[in-house]
Amino acid sequence: MPCASCSISSTNCSSCLTSVNSTKYYYLANVCYASACPSAYYISSTSNTCLGCTSPCLTCTSSSCLSCNSSMLLYYGSCYSTCPVGSYANSSSQCSGCPSICSQCLSFSVCTACVNNYYVFNSSCISTCPSYYYATSTGLCQMCSYPCLLCSLSGCLSCANTSFYLQGYICQSTCTGSYHPNNSTMVC
Repeated sequence: MPCASCSISSTNCSSCLTSVNSTKYYYLANVCYASACPSAYYISSTSNTCLGCTSPCLTCTSSSCLSCNSSMLLYYGSCYSTCPVGSYANSSSQCSGCPSICSQCLSFSVCTACVNNYYVFNSSCISTCPSYYYATSTGLCQMCSYPCLLCSLSGCLSCANTSFYLQGYICQSTCTGSYHPNNSTMVC
């Protein structure tokens, strides 16, 4: 009988024996549990009693959650209703961290925002936008409008082919106003 002090039965205990035949017992609400505490409880570090997990933890230690209630997601020992920024919900009802240069993501391979000096391009973070794209102030690689080859927020920086001349920040087939075409640089 694992009860240290019982009334009539072993399910109405006021405390438990620490160990009986190499089996440890833990006390909770007038019952002695063998080897472990029930779900939503953990073993006290100072006595052979079970202490309740903090909601919404389903299982826990004295300092962190090990699993969460069904509507919550586990991330570094805490439960969240949605994953914190910099993480995403994985298939195990847990949050996983985004790649290091990705500040927000939908999965490990789909970034939606990048850390400083990186830009989102095809769901990845890159340090320099490729030809036909420019870096926006919001951290995205935005496609240049044709016929730009290189561009910025201001407009074209060079033209895509030898059929166009760069005049200011615009690629055009002929130079306008007092500008004349320079066929070696393709600039008006």
